Amino acid sequence: MTITENIFGIASDGSEIRRFSVANSNGYTLACAEYGATLISFRAPDRAGDVAEITLGYDELAPYLAGHPFFGSTIGRVANRIGGASFDLHGTTWKLEANEPPNTLHSGTRGFHAVVWSGQPFQNAISAGVLFSRRSPHGEQGFPGTLDVAVSISLTEENELIFE
Repeated sequence: MTITENIFGIASDGSEIRRFSVANSNGYTLACAEYGATLISFRAPDRAGDVAEITLGYDELAPYLAGHPFFGSTIGRVANRIGGASFDLHGTTWKLEANEPPNTLHSGTRGFHAVVWSGQPFQNAISAGVLFSRRSPHGEQGFPGTLDVAVSISLTEENELIFE
């Protein structure tokens, strides 16, 4: 298994967004980026051995920064819609962004899909991949409580793509 890393692009705040690629010995490869903890590519050989892309995504950072249909991105704090862009928790009403009026879709325009995560490549006896992590502070996108979150995207020699 091999892991490579390069610069995928520059975010609006000037920070570098890294892209990680993982390949196994069977011709399978994945690529993922720190922006949105996003799977941007998964390539696999067909029965004739011809390798082809099997995901929807972009080769550059710009379309992700401009807004996209959530291709390969990690969604959160909530996936799906929150009706009326608010919810009650223990007697407190939490108001959220109505990015799909009158509802909140996938936690708003700055949900997990639209923020920079910290990526750390890893390799063990079973797989190789990237562990993405970030802290979502209390009040981010209107949600209560601080949340530490992590997701790993990895590939095995058995050609398994694993999200954990």
